[in-house]
Amino acid sequence: MDESKKIINRDKDGRIIEDLSEVTLPQDLEISIFKILNPDLSITEVRFSS
Repeated sequence: MDESKKIINRDKDGRIIEDLSEVTLPQDLEISIFKILNPDLSITEVRFSS
C-alpha cells in the first residue's frame, strides 16, 4: 500500500473513528463473524467478556 494513503474509518453518521477498538458490534453480528472465521468449531454457548 502506498504510504501516502491513509484509511479513514467513519461511522454511519460520517464521524471519524480514530480507534476501532472502541467500536461495539451487535452480539448477533459478532457471533456470525466468529462462525464464518471458525467454520470447524461447533458453538454450543456464547459468553462475552468485556
